[in-house]
Amino acid sequence: MPSYDANAEEAKKDVSIDDCFNEFKRPEILDQDNQWYCNKCKTHVQATKKIEIYKAPPIFIVSLKRFKQEK
Repeated sequence: MPSYDANAEEAKKDVSIDDCFNEFKRPEILDQDNQWYCNKCKTHVQATKKIEIYKAPPIFIVSLKRFKQEK
């Protein structure tokens, strides 16, 4: 009986442009090597980075790339 691989199933699912934008704007916790320098505390602190697009310019160029992320 073949073993079930959840990652292989997930890789086969269709991805929409909305899925890509939602992943792009998802908050990211900065790790130990990428800590943010706080001018008030004068130290590096763990922070959350979030990218948002409030208003798109008249010409909006999106570069789509294929990649696989291992967790």
